[in-house]
Parts: sequence; structure tokens; C-alpha cells
Amino acid sequence: MNFLISTLVLLTRLVSLVSGSVFLSFESASAATHSEGPAPKRGDDPDVVAPPEKLENISVSPVKQFQGDIDAFVTKYNRNDFFYPYRQELIWHAGIVIGFKDSSNSSNIINPLLGFDYILPREFSPKYETGADLSLMTARGHFWFVRRRIINEKGSFRPYYSYGLMHNFVPDQRLASFSNSENYLVRVAAGLENIMQPPKSAIVELVLAVGQNDMLMMFTYGASWGF
Repeated sequence: MNFLISTLVLLTRLVSLVSGSVFLSFESASAATHSEGPAPKRGDDPDVVAPPEKLENISVSPVKQFQGDIDAFVTKYNRNDFFYPYRQELIWHAGIVIGFKDSSNSSNIINPLLGFDYILPREFSPKYETGADLSLMTARGHFWFVRRRIINEKGSFRPYYSYGLMHNFVPDQRLASFSNSENYLVRVAAGLENIMQPPKSAIVELVLAVGQNDMLMMFTYGASWGF
């Protein structure tokens, strides 16, 4: 009987020892630190925030403000691919007029003049032009209405030619000057227009006007504004 009791006590102690060692090993495994586990991957979970030490390495540069005229920057002129968008023009010009056959001014062959041209609104050639100028030494005025054809009219360099009718106003005749057929001349012209900075252009023009009593040649240089 004593032998049986001793055997039971020994078995009970062995079971206690085995159970204690299993519990300790399970407890040590479950108590592993967070640093030993896998790091969370960015993008796996939208709620996971990257560690602070990663965010501290990001450098945000300040936004640079544009200095200058933003409209001029957007409409920067490039003559290689420039498209002329304007339908009408206002031109101011200055130059000289040479009277080869002006009976009233035989002593004043060359005189300075000032004037303007207006190109009426139209998308494509032929366009219509009206204008006037004043011969400063003779006090004579010239009025004209012509038809203008422009070559390469949507580009930056725009040669042209025009033809039409011009009136040579004689101050001494007053309004009767308009009814005098001798004061009307056939006007032809050729010119070069070059875009300098939109909408401004530089224009050089040579004009020949022939009538019954007069033959005039004009050479002018002007500036144009398209709109």
C-alpha cells in the first residue's frame, strides 16, 4: 500500500513539472517586443501612419512666385510660329512726297508729309484701306480708298500691294477741289509689314500716284496697331 502511494506522489510531481515548463515557454513566446515583429508596409492599410522618423526626412520646398507681367509671358512673341489674329489695323506714317509733274509746286519737288491709314475689318485679303496725309510744305492733302492684297497675311512678315483712287486736295479750290476731275489720281503702292511685338508692326511703303496734271511718288515709314 505504501508503495502505491509513493508511486502516485511521484507521478503527480512529474506532471506538475512538465506543465510548468510548457506554460513558461508559451509565455515567453507571447511576450516578444514590437521591434522584433515585421514593420507595417505603407499602402497595405490606409489607416497605418508611417513612423515619425520617416516623416522628419521629407523636405518641402517653398513655392516660387512668378515675377513680371503674366500676360506678356503667356503671349510671348515667337515669329517662327506666329499667327496674325487681327482683322483691322490703324497705321500712322511719316515720309516724303516727290512731285514729278506738279505745276503748282515746281520749285518744291520734295516735301515732308504725315498721315494715317485704316484697314477696314476683314478676315482675309483683299482688304480695303482708307487714309489721308498732309504735305507739310505745300499744305496739300491726299485722301484715298484702295484695295489691299497681303501676301502671307497670317504670318509675321506680311508683304502687300494695293491699288485704287486718290484725291489730291488743293486748298485754294476749297470744296470745288472734290468736283475737279484733274485732282484725282490712280494710286498704286507696295509695302512690307513686319511684326515687332504683337499687336505692333513696322511698315515701309512706296506709293506712285498718276493723274492728268500730277505724278507723285511717296515713301513712308509707319507703325501699325492691329485689333
